[in-house]
Amino acid sequence: MGLNITTTENKAMKQKIWVLIVGFCWLSPFALIRAQTGSIEGKITGVENGEAIPLVTVYLTNPNEKESGGSNVKGAISDFNGNYTLQAKPGKWVIHFSAVGFKSKAETVEVTTGKVLKLNAKLESNVLELNEVIYSENRSPQKIEEATVSVSLVKPELIQARNAISADLVIEQIPGVSIIDAEPQVRGGSGWSSGLGSRVLVLIDDMPILRADAGRPMWSFYPMENTSQIEVVKGASSVLYGSGASNGVINIRTAFPGQKPQTKVSIFSGMYSNPAGPAASPWAGKSINNTKSGINVLHSRIVRPKNEKWEMDLVLGAQAIYDQGFKGGEPLNSVSGAFDTSRVNDGEYEHSVRANFNTRFRIKSIQGLSFGLNGNAMMMNESQSFFWRDADTNIFNMAPGSLTNFSNVFFYLDPYLTYGGSKGARHVLRGRLFGSISNGDVGPKPAQDVQDSRSRTSFAEYQFNKDFSQSTALPFLTKNLSITAGASVTHTWSTGGVFSDNGTGDSTSTALNAAAYLQLEKKILKRLTLTGGARWEYFQVNDVRDNKPVFRVGANFRASEGTYIRGSWGQGFRFPTIGERYISTTSGGSGFFANPNLRPETSWSSELGIKQLYKMGKKIRGFVDFSGFMQEYTDYVEFAFVGFFDANSNFKQGFKFFNTGPARISGLEAIAFMQYQPAKHWSVDFNIGYTYTLPISLDTNYVFGQNVIKKNNVFPVAYDTVAISYSNTSVNAGGDPGILKYRIQHLINWDIQLSYKKWAIGVTGRYYSTMRVVDQFLFSAGSNFGDLPGYFQRVGDGAWVFDLRLGYDWKWGRIGLIMENIGNATYSVRPLGVAAPRLTTIQVGFKF
Repeated sequence: MGLNITTTENKAMKQKIWVLIVGFCWLSPFALIRAQTGSIEGKITGVENGEAIPLVTVYLTNPNEKESGGSNVKGAISDFNGNYTLQAKPGKWVIHFSAVGFKSKAETVEVTTGKVLKLNAKLESNVLELNEVIYSENRSPQKIEEATVSVSLVKPELIQARNAISADLVIEQIPGVSIIDAEPQVRGGSGWSSGLGSRVLVLIDDMPILRADAGRPMWSFYPMENTSQIEVVKGASSVLYGSGASNGVINIRTAFPGQKPQTKVSIFSGMYSNPAGPAASPWAGKSINNTKSGINVLHSRIVRPKNEKWEMDLVLGAQAIYDQGFKGGEPLNSVSGAFDTSRVNDGEYEHSVRANFNTRFRIKSIQGLSFGLNGNAMMMNESQSFFWRDADTNIFNMAPGSLTNFSNVFFYLDPYLTYGGSKGARHVLRGRLFGSISNGDVGPKPAQDVQDSRSRTSFAEYQFNKDFSQSTALPFLTKNLSITAGASVTHTWSTGGVFSDNGTGDSTSTALNAAAYLQLEKKILKRLTLTGGARWEYFQVNDVRDNKPVFRVGANFRASEGTYIRGSWGQGFRFPTIGERYISTTSGGSGFFANPNLRPETSWSSELGIKQLYKMGKKIRGFVDFSGFMQEYTDYVEFAFVGFFDANSNFKQGFKFFNTGPARISGLEAIAFMQYQPAKHWSVDFNIGYTYTLPISLDTNYVFGQNVIKKNNVFPVAYDTVAISYSNTSVNAGGDPGILKYRIQHLINWDIQLSYKKWAIGVTGRYYSTMRVVDQFLFSAGSNFGDLPGYFQRVGDGAWVFDLRLGYDWKWGRIGLIMENIGNATYSVRPLGVAAPRLTTIQVGFKF
């Protein structure tokens, strides 16, 4: 991959280049006639570790010419393997190397006609820079300390050390982020919603991967064995990413191969411990406790033909998981009658097989051009239950009628084309075809399709980036200015019993989203970074339409060496998903029902923060980060438990999504990181984060619906209709009654790792404060879920959970011991759902 800035003669010859694009991967032959030049090529690596440095800006200046019109500047960008190539007229030049997180370097070279000058470069990292590059805030490379919003990273080393076979296992370690029943929550911006309508957008390589019908992530589906890093943007990101990013973005970036072929195999096997305390064992009567085992494989290489006119990056990955789970099944007598003994009743489990591939083609004669096709597919059998049988001895068993067994198929295909034009321009065409099939076995025979769903999503995007960092025309306006612009369209088709209450009569719904966006970034005097952007979005779900523009601004000021002050404000616009509008299903004796009148929610999010980097001698380095944040929502979407009559005058009772009025989430976050290297071969890494949120309803008496309730115990012959608001549909178990439901207000994440040569031991800790505001019906006398008031008394203020990992890296791989929940605490992140007991896993990895 390279970016070539040509001479005037070459510009004329470029008019003879024709690129024909059909779909996303088509290219016609063409010829490029070069002037008589020489070339410079080489590889750029780091001084400290010798690793290749990608995306280094390399350019030539001729000290004998004045810098007018940019005609004396030739440039390129190193590819992902650190390689670069430059064409230049013969003569003396000054070559410059500049990269995010590294000190710039320059030296004089002499170019000879028709000859190749080999010049490798080693760059030294900056003393007070984190040397971490992110892409998600501006969709272009950026130093993490210069971001205008809070951004956190997960590196592949932690993924391997924790045996993170699904992304949520490491994302939950990021300060301010919690995963509740697979739902990501960032800084309390959303509560538990039974897996529908995420406000945090999950991406793979910048493209959305949430199920478009339900707005739900599928963590096991994402290729963790081939992850270069995971970036989490906290705060509104709707300008660049659209609806669903009003609370944040999780971007999983896949990796491409290095110069040498590599194969990795990791095998793991673990066993759950018996629950502590009075809780009954969910696997009583079995010879051994339930287990969790699996294997993942990765092979990557660069394929080159003998003539070396082109090359292809190839990555192949696969994973298989056999997890028996830690929850027992439901009782044989359910609330609706005798249990269907033909159904699987093994409790919670996941059995899955997944395979993926990435390709990238580069043609040597066309610098800056790359294209390819990525894909991923998974088959999975699993079970789900949102409710425990009771809050005491049967906390690890499922409530009657709450178990659903699913058979799933997920897949996506991603064609893309990238072209780095002259003078910093970059064009990207990308697309995704994403399909899902889910068959559930809940419900009376023969109509057991009430949990079935099928969806197909087509996504296409064009993105343009332009970097003016070397511009000499109108330098006050254009120098150090970068532009990101683009347009996207998403179409979703969905059908099935679970989202059937849409009024069409055939259980089929469609959704369309079209958008255009523009964002500018300007650096002033190398200290101040300003960003501003706008996006227009159009939505249509069946016959419901809406559109709205959203805006964002941000600033980052380097006040002194290592001190960065940031501030941002951005709007959000989230259209309810097909699932939130049209869900129709049952679980645990309660229903989830449609509200086709659900309106879009609008929001704004702001943040003010400061990051201080520090270094003490040669042994200690790190940073501290403090931020305050606030989000406000209009027509905030949450569910509430109500009774109502359907169109056929049948009484039903369960959850519905409503526009519950205005809401505000504010809070504070503090993060600290330190790396200490006391002696040769020794290293200690420590990080900790604390997040406090205050999520409140701004009008607890705002009426958002009607509730049908019994009258004199002769219901439904006699009944009352009561207007419902936040105050009379939620209950507070010891806190401010204005707090929004299902929120963790205090969250602490910390991790410490001690490394010596090839050994490493790490301990992770998490603290979850207790969710004390829940739906009123859970506390009613007729509740089917046990003594919930007693549960709140037992759990106290919250739960501490600790994990341990021990690893040894050897020549051919790695062996590790991972213990999750080492104290075997019985705890729940949310009421009605218990977390896993201790899981002890042995991991053996090989690489060759």
